[in-house]
Amino acid sequence: MESSFHIREGSLNNNQPFALYRLFLPVMIAVWIGLIGIGFITLLAYQNTSGQATDSQLAWPNSTYIHRDSKRCNLLLFLHPRCTCSLATLKELARLQTHCQDKLAIQIVLFQPSHADHDWLDSQTVDLANQIPKTYTIIDKDGVEATRFGATTSGQVILFAPNGKRVFSGGITPSRAHEGDNLGSQAIEAYVCRGDLSVDQTKVFGCPLLGPGERSYPEPRTLNDRAE
Repeated sequence: MESSFHIREGSLNNNQPFALYRLFLPVMIAVWIGLIGIGFITLLAYQNTSGQATDSQLAWPNSTYIHRDSKRCNLLLFLHPRCTCSLATLKELARLQTHCQDKLAIQIVLFQPSHADHDWLDSQTVDLANQIPKTYTIIDKDGVEATRFGATTSGQVILFAPNGKRVFSGGITPSRAHEGDNLGSQAIEAYVCRGDLSVDQTKVFGCPLLGPGERSYPEPRTLNDRAE
């Protein structure tokens, strides 16, 4: 009887790890599901968080060095070369260019701080920008042009009528780093191709144009400043 008792006790001891596993398994599964849920909610919130909202200029600034086409609508896209979120914006812009063709004069304004490394413009964003046909790329030293036009977020698009009046300001993606149908692209195409305007402002999903330590000049710079 004593020997039989010790055998049963040993069996219980051997089963303790399995019993603990069965006890904590539901807890571990619940924690795992909770972490996945938190991650998904965080990602969703990030994708749908727009950049800083500012009022862009109501008319083409007189102090700008950017040329305005007086015979066509003018579209300016302000980009930070290191913002990968703006890749989706560039793909949407390429579609707009295909649909609007010669009715739209497109210029892509690339932010570059004066202290930038020599490879500042060596990025996937800049490469894609250079692949869009019939567009002009402008280097914006220290964000002076972005400041003049009131752009603060990478991916901000400003559309002007041929007479220089602002028609639209905002983003052309449905969320951060995502392509697809969106009010911005639809509004621009409707105005450029048909003269219709139902929306004149949308949210911009992208990174800040000016990061910490990066500056902009609110006033026109001197020739020496531009040579930096």
